[in-house]
Amino acid sequence: MISLKLFGLIAFCALIFSVCDSLAAFWAKSGATWALVASLVLGPLSYLAFGYINTRIDLAVAGGLVNALIIAFTAIAGVVIFRQEISLQQIVGLALIVTGVVLVLPAKPTGL
Repeated sequence: MISLKLFGLIAFCALIFSVCDSLAAFWAKSGATWALVASLVLGPLSYLAFGYINTRIDLAVAGGLVNALIIAFTAIAGVVIFRQEISLQQIVGLALIVTGVVLVLPAKPTGL
């Protein structure tokens, strides 16, 4: 199993990627330059976190976990921030993503 600290870092990394995605979408829709600048400033932080995660677990696992959580976090941002509607099919898909994240977690202990 992944340690709680490492999973927290994985979630943080995915969250920062999702924030960057949301800021870029906001910039594209509104033209707010600050959103683009914030996305460009935060982006490298997420890549640094992802690099560190890969020193602790395999790339295939890290990439799967981070990318699955990016999808889930970005969907939540779409609903909460952008007031977009989400269908039952999409909710089921997000539930399957969460299930996939649990199934991809490594069986042997890994830590920070």
